[in-house]
Amino acid sequence: MNNKNFVPDEFFFLKYLGFLRLKRENPSLDYLERIVAAQLARVPFENVSKLWYNKTKGQKYIPMPEQYMEGLFEYNFGGTCYTVNYYLYHLLCHLGFDAKIFGGKMSGVNDHMVIIVNIDRTNYLIDAGYAAPFTKPMRITNGGKQSFITPANEYMFIPCNEEGNPEIEMYRHGKKSHGYEVLPGEQRLEAFDKQIRDSFSGKSVFMNNLLYTRYGKERQVRISNLNFRELNDGELNEGSLPDNEEVYLLLEKQGIPYQISSEAFENITLDMNERT
Repeated sequence: MNNKNFVPDEFFFLKYLGFLRLKRENPSLDYLERIVAAQLARVPFENVSKLWYNKTKGQKYIPMPEQYMEGLFEYNFGGTCYTVNYYLYHLLCHLGFDAKIFGGKMSGVNDHMVIIVNIDRTNYLIDAGYAAPFTKPMRITNGGKQSFITPANEYMFIPCNEEGNPEIEMYRHGKKSHGYEVLPGEQRLEAFDKQIRDSFSGKSVFMNNLLYTRYGKERQVRISNLNFRELNDGELNEGSLPDNEEVYLLLEKQGIPYQISSEAFENITLDMNERT
C-alpha cells in the first residue's frame, strides 16, 4: 500500500471546509473548538460505509481522499476512527495547526487513532472517532478530568493516568464498558496498517454490528444495532426497532440511502445487544 495516495490535495481541503460550513482562519483555540464542534455535528461516526465499501468494492483499508469526500457529500457517510481522525488530522495541519497522530490502546497497541494539537504550549486531545460526544478539545496540559454524558453512556477524560498518559473511560449503566489509553510517540498512517486490515476480518465488531452516532449542539443521534436514541432540543426519543428494515429507514432519515444500508448489512441480522 502506497500511503502517499492517502495524502489529500488542496481541492480536498476546500471541499472539507465547505462541508463543515467553515471558512479558513488563523489557528487559535476558538477556531479549533469550532472545527471540532462542526466535525461532530456534520460527520457521523458510522460503519455502514466500511461494510459497503468492503462488500461492493472489496476494500480492506480506509477510503482514499476523493472517495472520503464523495462519501460525505453523496451518501452522508463519515467513517470509523482510522478514517475520520486521519482526515481531520490532515485538515488541521493544512490550516496551520500543530497537530500530530497518536495511537490509542483499547485491547491492543494502535487499535485506536487520536489527534493531539498543541496551541501556545498546551496540548489538547481531539477524537472524532470514538462514537462519543467529544465536541470540544480536551485539555491535556495542566488539565482536569472532564465528564461527557449522553442518555446512553458517560465518558470520563483523564488527562494524566498513572502511566502519565491521557485516558478515556466509557461507562454504561454505571459500569465501565471500555476505554483507551493514548500511547506516547507520534505515529504515521503506516503504523496502523495491520490494525486497519485486521478490522476488516470476519470476527471484527464493526463487520458484524451497526453503530451510527452524530453529536450536534441541539441534536444527538445514536443507533446501535436495533437500538436508537435521539435527543432533540432536550427531548429524548429512544427505543428499539423490530428488524433490519426499520434500521435502514432510520438511517435513511440520517441521509444514508436505504439501498446502501441494505447492501452493507446483507446477511447480517442485527439484534438488541449493544456491543459497541
